[in-house]
Amino acid sequence: IDRQIADDFVRVWAYQSELAALHNQIPTMFRYEVSRITARLCIAIGKGEVMVPHGTRLMLLQNWLQPLSDDFPWMQRACKDLDIKVLEDGICQTILTLP
Repeated sequence: IDRQIADDFVRVWAYQSELAALHNQIPTMFRYEVSRITARLCIAIGKGEVMVPHGTRLMLLQNWLQPLSDDFPWMQRACKDLDIKVLEDGICQTILTLP
């Protein structure tokens, strides 16, 4: 059941294009928490903890990769519990799993 909930959440998050478009209008010190959600999803996809169709992975990257990369420097400083190497690997694996 937990895996299904996670899969469903990724689908919902991936298609939040309006929220992603508003992302840059919020100060970084507040919005990086939103980017942490995307980061965690990329890590989970990269590790195979969440299995979603390639269309969902593509939408996740199309909508959220730029906001995530915009917040990356801030996340490196502010998120001490976030392993940046694991995040980078997760993003790479998410990209590499696309057809």
